[in-house]
Amino acid sequence: MRVQDTSGSLRLNAIAGTHVVVDMDQADCRSLLGFSVNRTSHDEGESGYLTPA
Repeated sequence: MRVQDTSGSLRLNAIAGTHVVVDMDQADCRSLLGFSVNRTSHDEGESGYLTPA
């Protein structure tokens, strides 16, 4: 499964598994402090932020 979304200059490509690509114009990155990924399990009805492995 693949999902693409765009919001302003932020572009996100998520591919089922472990591959995610975040693309953003360099000028907009100057104020970027970080980001997080929230995963929702529709089977179990649970949601949470991913943490580094």
